[in-house]
Amino acid sequence: MNRTYLLILLFTALILSTTAYGDGSNPTASDAAQTMHLLDEVVVKGSENLRSMRIMEIDTPVFIRGTDDDQVTVKLWSVKTGTAEMNLRYEIVGGEVWLSLRKPVGELGAAKNTALLVTDDASSSLEELLLDWDLEDLEVEFVAEITMPKSMNVVLGDAVMRAAITGVAGVDMKAGQGDFTLADITGFVRVRNNAGSLKLKNITGDVWISDKGGAISVENVTGLVTIDSDFDVALRIQDVTGDVTIASKLGGSAEVANVRGNVSVFSREPIKTACIGITGKLIVPENF
Repeated sequence: MNRTYLLILLFTALILSTTAYGDGSNPTASDAAQTMHLLDEVVVKGSENLRSMRIMEIDTPVFIRGTDDDQVTVKLWSVKTGTAEMNLRYEIVGGEVWLSLRKPVGELGAAKNTALLVTDDASSSLEELLLDWDLEDLEVEFVAEITMPKSMNVVLGDAVMRAAITGVAGVDMKAGQGDFTLADITGFVRVRNNAGSLKLKNITGDVWISDKGGAISVENVTGLVTIDSDFDVALRIQDVTGDVTIASKLGGSAEVANVRGNVSVFSREPIKTACIGITGKLIVPENF
């Protein structure tokens, strides 16, 4: 009898505590979450069977991802409420779609909370990316998401301060200062004038990076990796099937691990080099 009475008391306490936290008097995780709103969407007509997408100008952080669809779609997202339309221009030139996205036009209210919850019609990869980006720290109003056939290449001119490209055939971009992530690329990667934070992961093709003093992380590459820096390098490379060549005018630091090929490091100034798991020949500057 005592055991039954004790169970009844515990069950009643559980119900009361659940009610207290669920009646709106106390904030829950979902209450504190900030919703990502889809403000505008444009489908690029006639984009089937194209080889590349060339972005001539873009004024917002951008997430570009390859899909199984046969069209190019541009979506405009915001953590703020209100309405906005993309200032989007595009044209088909030969086998490429040339695209320009200037600052969107619209009126947005202030974001109320700091956490982020992407709406159901957004991709899980976009949600993961935006959580990593920390939009509140960015102090931006809009994020552009561009989906395209995964067989297409991306040519990005003057890149914005933050961009991510994933699941496409190849990338040729000018990075500059900013935060850039390239992942799951099935072909070549060429990055010019990197002066920010550059992360490459899962690349099936040769990688060439012209560096202007930014931090570089390269992981899991099937192909050659070449780093050509006019300044001092801050470099981390691992898991490469192919040769790795590093050239630095002003030294810096380079960590290289698990390379199934040769590793060559050239520098005019002292460069701190740490290499482990190199299958081929290792060439590093003397006394560096």
